[in-house]
Amino acid sequence: MKIWELITAIWKEVGITKVEITGVLSTLSKVIEKELIKKEKITIPWVGILSTWEVAARTWRNPQTWEPLEIWAYTKIKFKPLKSLKDSIK
Repeated sequence: MKIWELITAIWKEVGITKVEITGVLSTLSKVIEKELIKKEKITIPWVGILSTWEVAARTWRNPQTWEPLEIWAYTKIKFKPLKSLKDSIK
């Protein structure tokens, strides 16, 4: 589903303007980003939980040259759907 299809689907269900829906989705995105930067878990009701986890730095070898390469530590985002969502999809 593309963003405009999502906005139209919400508009049909809720009845507020598409501009207001776009503003809410934009604000939701910013709030989620700020919370994930602070390493907070975010529960989106009826959908799932967003969280972050750290991947440690490590050394990797190029399989062609066997030259060692350093891979820096980085943060990944994890999404875990709620049980109610998983059950409704079955």
